[in-house]
Amino acid sequence: MLGVAGAETTKSTPWKNPAATTRERLLNFVSADQPKRAACLEQALLIAQRQSLQVERAIAVSWLAERLAAPQQAGVCRVLFHSMMLQYYSQPIVRPSLR
Repeated sequence: MLGVAGAETTKSTPWKNPAATTRERLLNFVSADQPKRAACLEQALLIAQRQSLQVERAIAVSWLAERLAAPQQAGVCRVLFHSMMLQYYSQPIVRPSLR
């Protein structure tokens, strides 16, 4: 049986689970001609609210390197999901951190 053993996330400037006004503001960044994208974002915000996931303030590249250096728990598979984070970091930061 598969299940989620845990979840962690990071952002350089984290926000807490969004209140209604913040949710509305985030949804305004999705164009009106992209209803599927808006629906995905709405679902993601609901999941974040239900999970009460703590967002750690950190630089994603070094944060990820630390997590991957930790011993792997037996019987657990790590899954990494990112939303295009590497495009926001310069090459001098990315290269040494992920070697």
